[in-house]
Amino acid sequence: MKWIFAAWAIILIVLGLICWMQYKILHQQERHEGKKTEKKDEIWPYFMPWVKQLKLEQRLGKYIQVLQRDHGILFGFQEAVLQTRLFLAKMLGIVWFVHVLLALMAFSAGGDASIFLLLLMFTVLIPVVGVRQIQQQLKVRKQKILMELPKLLNKIALLIGAGETLHRSMIKAAEGEAAQDMSHPLYKEWNRMVQQLRNHYPFQQAMEEFNRRCAVQEVSLFTNTILLHFKRGGEEFATALRGLSQQLWESRKAVAKTMGEEASSMLVFPMVIIFLVVLIITAAPAVMSVQF
Repeated sequence: MKWIFAAWAIILIVLGLICWMQYKILHQQERHEGKKTEKKDEIWPYFMPWVKQLKLEQRLGKYIQVLQRDHGILFGFQEAVLQTRLFLAKMLGIVWFVHVLLALMAFSAGGDASIFLLLLMFTVLIPVVGVRQIQQQLKVRKQKILMELPKLLNKIALLIGAGETLHRSMIKAAEGEAAQDMSHPLYKEWNRMVQQLRNHYPFQQAMEEFNRRCAVQEVSLFTNTILLHFKRGGEEFATALRGLSQQLWESRKAVAKTMGEEASSMLVFPMVIIFLVVLIITAAPAVMSVQF
């Protein structure tokens, strides 16, 4: 049995080397043609040839469409296809490393058949965990947007109340230390929209693209309210902004409550570990004295 694992490890290593050589050749060709290539500070792009050879994008079908949508929200829709392929390559790479490692361990352990079950389990679990991580990133991104959106709306409402036009208010809302944080998903997309407005981009189209990039229901409500009332202006527009602001603050409270509950639940496991450690420290002398 152990020789089967040894043969499997050798086959995987040879296939991995061939895949890496194919990627280097393909990478050099793309650089020569002036095409955009993947980052070289990661090892996962080296498994890109397997994504094409296994035809994963065609075989997985609707799952790939969901992944492309999620990666488009996280990295931009222009990068959706490339980021999805990198994700598939990463999953294949991790599965490859795990298979090689477990096959070598099984060989050294004399061909333990239980490791075969581990191979099957990790082959299924690794992609599932990868997809869960993407979903978690989307959840955190949405929470960040919902936490900052009411502040942004209040700033716009105050500027409009002070006599500024909507365009000027939106541009001024992008000023300040917090709004210049390009790592924040809301301010990143907001500053991009403001730059479009400064370049005389159509207002309605800029707002619709901002809504599509954020992909959050509350942002959709925010942009629809502005698009419905910005031409009318006056007291009706100010009333709509105040009502929307109150609604968004309620959503922010709900998000903050959820984040607090999640943080408290994450502390349960460390507290249990600390309790067990304290229990062992306090109980060990008594147990040892009884034995002696």
